[in-house]
Amino acid sequence: MINRIVKLTFKDEYIQAFKIHFETVKSKITNNTGCEKVTLLQDANNPNVFFTYSLWLSEKHLDNYRNTEFFNKIWSKVKINFSEKPQVWTTSKISSQDNTPSNSLEHPILFGNSDTLLNKFLQNKLYASVFILVDENTENFCLPVIKQILNKKNINVIKINSGEINKNLNTCQQIWKQLIEAKANRNSLLINLGGGVIGDMGGFCASCYKRGIDFLQIPTTLLSQVDASVGGKLGIDFMGLKNVIGQFKNPQTVIIDPNFLNTLPFEEIRSGYAEMLKHALIHNKNTWNKLAISNLKTINYNQLLNSIKESVQIKAEIVDIDPFEKNIRKKLNLGHTIGHAVETYFLNKDKPILHGEAVAYGIVAEANIAVQKGILHKEVYLEIKNSINNIYDKIIIPNNALEEIIHHCYNDKKNEKKEINASLIKDIGEILINQIISEKEIKSAILQLNEN
Repeated sequence: MINRIVKLTFKDEYIQAFKIHFETVKSKITNNTGCEKVTLLQDANNPNVFFTYSLWLSEKHLDNYRNTEFFNKIWSKVKINFSEKPQVWTTSKISSQDNTPSNSLEHPILFGNSDTLLNKFLQNKLYASVFILVDENTENFCLPVIKQILNKKNINVIKINSGEINKNLNTCQQIWKQLIEAKANRNSLLINLGGGVIGDMGGFCASCYKRGIDFLQIPTTLLSQVDASVGGKLGIDFMGLKNVIGQFKNPQTVIIDPNFLNTLPFEEIRSGYAEMLKHALIHNKNTWNKLAISNLKTINYNQLLNSIKESVQIKAEIVDIDPFEKNIRKKLNLGHTIGHAVETYFLNKDKPILHGEAVAYGIVAEANIAVQKGILHKEVYLEIKNSINNIYDKIIIPNNALEEIIHHCYNDKKNEKKEINASLIKDIGEILINQIISEKEIKSAILQLNEN
């Protein structure tokens, strides 16, 4: 498979005309040309800039299309309206076991049986030693699935305690200590078998150990499969702040095995589903309508699998263009400014809430702020709010906790100039980044959600 990304910069007077023109020709581009998909993204900070993302079966298909009369006709119509020379990136992709394309320019994301795919990966790599990071849950339910690799030599299992509360430097020290004691070197591999905590922290430890060893992600929760599997974000919590220490570093590959979902309680499925809803709101109305169901417990397994693949693809297309979150990748922070603050608040309480539950709350709260600012129509807000309330339990924030929530919002990584920065929804499929939100707006949104 071939990825092709083209950056186009237009004169002011042609911006709207190009968007209409693209929608007109999009279906023809994918009609028997070897183009599997074509997507248009507009730069959130510069409306004159667009990125087209297309996926081709092969370089030959792409070349054949570029030689067609249809291509030359539309290109000649468009290019006279450029204000800058287009920039083009073309990169090969590796396909997964079931012919689903991988979804990142930096590393393949494979869907299929983890035992088979992992064994194949290790046959093509000569590592001095291999380590598998697990917690007590993935040790019991997921480690037995990858039986072939466990029978190999030089396999070392590193076990840590589960949960966000253990995503800290103390646990990192335990991991590094075991790597040192087992004489892991720069030609070693760390396999992270688990959810978001394992993936974030395991990848972080691998990227720091001896200035970086290879690591591989096998996400075992829905949340980690649709979110943490794409984008190379690694990190740990520190001083009560989520992911405040970390870096960007891609794994060698990601293996998504849907069979692991059978090991999860419903609450974990629901938690991961929040990130899928977020991706749908970012993408378009059709994707949102497919996911905004009234009862998650009735969802068909095959339907969920297809939605996982689509969700991964949505995020991958954005990350491919903006890997270090300088621009449009900030769309993926939708719901996370308030969501992370709420999650951090409950982390230190008797009943912590799951990440996805906090994100779902954050999506609604930040949509409420978008209504306060006159950005979002109230009927769209109510549609989002009611759909999320159908799936997630109500969260009540005590009035005396508002200042603590605000404090956590000020510590968010996205902030600039001591102001609280958020990504706000303008409409389903349209997200505004770098939006400053006030303490008053946050408190008003939380109090309204407490009442309704």
